[in-house]
Amino acid sequence: MENQNYKYAEILAKLTNQELTERFNLEVGNQGWGNARAAYLSSLHNELLRRNFDASLFANEKTMSLARKVKFEGGKVVFSE
Repeated sequence: MENQNYKYAEILAKLTNQELTERFNLEVGNQGWGNARAAYLSSLHNELLRRNFDASLFANEKTMSLARKVKFEGGKVVFSE
């Protein structure tokens, strides 16, 4: 799974902030689970924390909530619904 994390991290690092939040929104409401999804979500979480914007509304160092969709607005992420 470590190789998958690296692959996903590399892909996500190339996305704009807008594209990254769009990728996050694709996961909201998704009930599926598996090793590949776990690796992807871990990489997504890490990339959101790595960026220079405030994602504290739904993510911190330990967890990330997929309960609501978000949008990038004025240097931070806010709920879009």
